[in-house]
Amino acid sequence: MDSRQYNPASGEVTVSIVGDFCPVNRVEKTVLQGHFDMFKDAKAALLNRDLVIANLECPLTSETQRIKKSGPNLKAQPRSVELLKYLNVNVAALANNHILDYGEPGLKDTIKVLADNSISWVGAELNLEKARKPFIQTINGIRICLLNVCEREFSAASADNAGANPFSIISVLQDIERYREDSDFMILLYHGGVESYSLPTPDIYKNFVFLAERGLDVIVCNHQHVFSGHQKIGSCHIFFGLGNFIFDWPSIRNNPWNNGIILNFTIEGKRLKDYRLIPYEQCNGKPCLIISREIEKRILNEIDLINTKINDARLDEEWKEFVYRNRTELLADLFVQNRYIKFILKRTGLINILIKNQHQRKIYNYFNCASLSEYARDSFKYKLNIGHQDPPICNS
Repeated sequence: MDSRQYNPASGEVTVSIVGDFCPVNRVEKTVLQGHFDMFKDAKAALLNRDLVIANLECPLTSETQRIKKSGPNLKAQPRSVELLKYLNVNVAALANNHILDYGEPGLKDTIKVLADNSISWVGAELNLEKARKPFIQTINGIRICLLNVCEREFSAASADNAGANPFSIISVLQDIERYREDSDFMILLYHGGVESYSLPTPDIYKNFVFLAERGLDVIVCNHQHVFSGHQKIGSCHIFFGLGNFIFDWPSIRNNPWNNGIILNFTIEGKRLKDYRLIPYEQCNGKPCLIISREIEKRILNEIDLINTKINDARLDEEWKEFVYRNRTELLADLFVQNRYIKFILKRTGLINILIKNQHQRKIYNYFNCASLSEYARDSFKYKLNIGHQDPPICNS
């Protein structure tokens, strides 16, 4: 039961949430040249909003020492913060898999740049206790609490190390219980999911429904680089993916990567009064963001189709098909380093001959069993010195 009291004297708060913001490649060059008008459509959509929250997908730093990880190490020049200011962004969500790509120095630089430009941040800090703290602000008499988490990758903070706030359903539930009583409106920003997959995984869906039923008002997911659908569970509105906001990537054109949605909503008291999805095209032919009626109609129709798939039965069916299509690619990615050999094995299916089913069953059990998964994860953590974990002192 929600025991929070509505203050009838409270006004309204307008909120905008946007997806992955990573001002690299052509965008970075454009910004450093001061050509902000390429993003005037986005600015118009975010104008005069009380809160504008963006997922800052990379550190803003001149640091050159990158961490060792899988996947690309991303960063943008500190001056790129000028684009955030131009777009009226006043809260940067930092819990994501790239915020620690240039280590603690890169994160420190980012925090300083944001602070120097009067932009608040949430979701990453110099240790886990600080990274876990929510953003809380009272606007027009309405107290808003924003939680920011990400799936555990190389960026995860720990008790003694800087990084992003890693998702744990126990921790999020504890935070809901801790802050709900004194908050009028609670938002969870979740960074996770499978890249290029436009639906929540079955486990993510179950977690979101569970958390929605325990006091959250809005849940927003990012990371997949494609937009998804939305659903209302009780009084909680869940948006399963906004797509990239501004994220230029070489050679990706006319692709779902180049589309996204801005989420605008109004809070009245302790409820979401209304919301609007604003579709756009970004960084396709040019490093810019375009909003038009044609784009809006096309993307909203696609979202309607996605929404028909967001239920337990359809999600399981779609997920099984996706996993089955990509099963060979996963094996090759896990066990083959040479990219040319990997390509051949993927195309021919020879990977299934080289790695026998019995060995695949053993691998599966390490993923499937919680204790074995924890054992394998921590074994690699110590072996690869991930997160600067000191090895334990062995007396034997």
